[in-house]
Amino acid sequence: CPICAKRNKAMDRTYRCSCGFHAHRDRVGAINIMRQPMADGKSLSA
Repeated sequence: CPICAKRNKAMDRTYRCSCGFHAHRDRVGAINIMRQPMADGKSLSA
């Protein structure tokens, strides 16, 4: 979950988390990919 960082599997096209967040699973994946370089302290080279 991009909000609470809980790991869940999307059972349908809509990802729903116990924290109340919900969005299309592709959008959640894109958010997680976008945030990954910031989470581990590394940045992607251009």
